[in-house]
Amino acid sequence: MSQPVSISVEFADLFRGVVPRVREAVEQILASQRLEGLTLTREIVADTLGYATGELSEAEYDRRAARWTVTEHG
Repeated sequence: MSQPVSISVEFADLFRGVVPRVREAVEQILASQRLEGLTLTREIVADTLGYATGELSEAEYDRRAARWTVTEHG
């Protein structure tokens, strides 16, 4: 059985320039969401990184995350 590809490798361009501590935290968050059944998209990864780096406010991140849920569950 092969090892799954790291999220930061799968979306390498989005993680470019992100400090290791933030990268690791975001990878853990996204891996947990993936295990919960969320299909990770480029948008979800970018938004999560944006929140973790302070580019998105908590309110904006929550608004976008609510949209992922609607998209995932129709």
